[in-house]
Amino acid sequence: MKARIIGAAAAALIALTVSLVAFAGTPWAAATQGQAIIAGQSNSETKTTTLYNTTVGWPDCTFLTSNIGLTACGTYGLGGAGLTGGVLGITEDRSTGYGVEGRTVKGTGVYGHNTGSTGIGVWGQTGGVGSGVFGEATTNGVGVFGDSASGTGVQARSATGPALNVIGKARFSRSGLAFLPSGSNHVTVNMSGATTGSMILATVQQQGAFFVKNVVPATGSFTIYLNKAPASGYTVIVAYFVLN
Repeated sequence: MKARIIGAAAAALIALTVSLVAFAGTPWAAATQGQAIIAGQSNSETKTTTLYNTTVGWPDCTFLTSNIGLTACGTYGLGGAGLTGGVLGITEDRSTGYGVEGRTVKGTGVYGHNTGSTGIGVWGQTGGVGSGVFGEATTNGVGVFGDSASGTGVQARSATGPALNVIGKARFSRSGLAFLPSGSNHVTVNMSGATTGSMILATVQQQGAFFVKNVVPATGSFTIYLNKAPASGYTVIVAYFVLN
């Protein structure tokens, strides 16, 4: 009787050992709802798994749990580093989905930063007729804004097509109107950044015998000369556009 008990216990132990070895050797064995996350294996769930760092004062991140596989909250919610890419986002919805979506109420939805002397902060690419980078302002904001301290704010380039295509009105800060009152055939316009090498286009904006004779650029200004001075009580309006 004792030998039978010992034999049955040994058989049960062997069966348990075989089961554990078989489970551990299965690369896609799953940790299910309520279990700890197992590294190197597929983990399934019925609710969002949430990780947050309590030392940074983040009160709660349960508001991010709707239909999300994993949420992480902290000073940086999630960090990724890789030889090819730090974070990879893929969507199966090929019409309206997003590979990566960033949201904010007052801050920046998506921020790309490059600290090197060369490189790109944000790169957008498309292989078809879509847009590599698309910016949209639903009210009175700016769709795409480019800013540079001393370089180029926005550069447009195309090998065979138009480098810049403007659909709608175009506005330039270095253009405007100059008014020449009666008795004067010239007017000086002060403009920061104007130089003696600036190229300036100017034309009279009304009918009559007046025309722009020449424009003389200077440092910080330029002077528009008419062919003659307006008569008493008459003002000539000239539109100008500074190219560089």
